Amino acid sequence: MSTGAASASEIPNVEAAALVAALHAFVREWANSPLASDIAGKLTCWELEAITGLLTVLGEDAAAQAWTDAHAPNDEDGDLHYTP
Repeated sequence: MSTGAASASEIPNVEAAALVAALHAFVREWANSPLASDIAGKLTCWELEAITGLLTVLGEDAAAQAWTDAHAPNDEDGDLHYTP
């Protein structure tokens, strides 16, 4: 499992409009807070950071926080989102 960004050679050549449409479709579905409560606790911190980063960039700050809030109780001491 990779925790870094993909290199340019790994990213398929897609039209900008198609990429933007796909990103917005992703955000519409994944910004749904019930979905966050169902699976956020099962994600690694880096998987969560990938989702919340995308949500934040596309203006869904509240959704990104909801994902983090749903994930954090499952982290352990020393994990990125651990809150005692």
